[in-house]
Amino acid sequence: MIKNKAKTGFTLIELLVVIAIIAILIGLLLPAVQKVREASARMSCQNNLKQIGLAVMNYASTFNGMPPSSFDDTANPAPAFPIPIPANQTPRSVLFLLLPYYEQESLQKSFNPAQDWRQGPPSPNRTAIQVPIKTFLCPSSPEPTRTRTITSGTFGTLSGSVADYFVINRVRAEVANLLTPNPGSGWSACMQPNIITTIVSITDGTSNTLMFAESAGNPTLYNMGKKGSISATATNYTTTQGAGIWADHRNPITLDGCNPTTGGVYATTNSAVPPAVGAAVATRTRAINCSNDEEVYSFHTGGANIVRCDGSVAFVKDSMTLATLAALVTRAGGEVLGDY
Repeated sequence: MIKNKAKTGFTLIELLVVIAIIAILIGLLLPAVQKVREASARMSCQNNLKQIGLAVMNYASTFNGMPPSSFDDTANPAPAFPIPIPANQTPRSVLFLLLPYYEQESLQKSFNPAQDWRQGPPSPNRTAIQVPIKTFLCPSSPEPTRTRTITSGTFGTLSGSVADYFVINRVRAEVANLLTPNPGSGWSACMQPNIITTIVSITDGTSNTLMFAESAGNPTLYNMGKKGSISATATNYTTTQGAGIWADHRNPITLDGCNPTTGGVYATTNSAVPPAVGAAVATRTRAINCSNDEEVYSFHTGGANIVRCDGSVAFVKDSMTLATLAALVTRAGGEVLGDY
């Protein structure tokens, strides 16, 4: 008698159970994978800042002081620059000045040193500013390769690759009011326009003074983790109002703080240039990760990366008060920082 062979394989119910188990496992593993990926990106970001910090240390060793925050020829600046732009210099950012110290000397030499970084053809400068530099970009930023287009009355329309790391070279007057003693709104940071700052003048200590911080994601505007403005009345406020191209001499940030409800970072609605959002000083209570429009901002959970004047890198929490961040910016305020 011939016996029937037993059928092999899964029943439909068994197959569905297996699929459900796999889906659950993926659901459990995906957040862990994302956390590992973000941890790796945060470490890479810190390494970028470490490289910038080392570049500054090497510059300081060569020139006996901290580099200028930029070479800036702005007419009638307020407050006045410590000194006018030197006669042998043209407008440049500090990131440009540091190019030889992170193995980008050939890029620096591709510029015409006698011409503004915005100069058009036949100058080579327009081509050079389009080169993206990995060290200047945080890997956590949503768009890895970004350019900014600006229009100048003198130089016309031009585009260049951006940076995510910027100097904060002073605090706004109303923010300075939070500090004792009040440093005023002058050039109180460890880097100043057009002048080398001696190490001995950083009396707060190089380990207690901020040098560079993240302000990532430009030219796209981000408020409180959201792309675009969080203000219902500013839907056309979609790009940051600051500079951003890595060679731009106007990149240094003035610390204003941010209103976490409206995303406002400018002194008042009257002084904010449309479509930017203004906010009274009493409402600008958030120091970190509120707006990337010339404020400290990152895409890391819980805070942002900074590098201090001794070259050390730190992750500062987004719960840091505006007063503490302002105290960290000043080089000779004598403030007691405490834990941050």
